[in-house]
Amino acid sequence: MPEANSFEIRPFGGGLIDLFVFGNVRVMFRSLVEWRLIRSADEGAFESDGRWSNRLGVRIRLAEKYFINKTLYGILGLEALADLKGTLSDTFA
Repeated sequence: MPEANSFEIRPFGGGLIDLFVFGNVRVMFRSLVEWRLIRSADEGAFESDGRWSNRLGVRIRLAEKYFINKTLYGILGLEALADLKGTLSDTFA
């Protein structure tokens, strides 16, 4: 099990699609697969596992009239995570 004094590498790949856009509201779906390599600094042991995450998100553009680049957003999201082998847990979950 990972501990607070550890080093972690997480290369990942996946995709993002817009389910629909209506005015200032954008609904998106993202799916990622990541490989996790964790090294315990205290014990020197390595652990590895894969993780799959799916996120459904809503982004709402706010105050369009007052910002030139339209950079203020309200964001809502729901994410589900699954370890592919089920052998690792999050250190700071």
